[in-house]
Amino acid sequence: MRYWGDGKTSKWPWTTQDDAAEWTIDIMLHGDGVQEGKGGFFRFHSGVTTIEELAAAREEIFGTKVEITRERSLKDLEAELARLRKEKGRVN
Repeated sequence: MRYWGDGKTSKWPWTTQDDAAEWTIDIMLHGDGVQEGKGGFFRFHSGVTTIEELAAAREEIFGTKVEITRERSLKDLEAELARLRKEKGRVN
């Protein structure tokens, strides 16, 4: 797993495939305005953990070692994105 920022305190939302499927069906059937064709935006997640906690859970479930790599800081990521936007434009 690779990440930008602080892996010790940053919390990452995650969703299991089963939860995503179940909640999507529930929203399609019962979400406000969905049946009327109004659509909308919906957010949901199964849990929130640090990258280390997520890696540990994956190791326990699948029995394989997960290597965690910190790329750089969030400020570095912002600078890299700004450079790429300038170089390639917003579309690319």
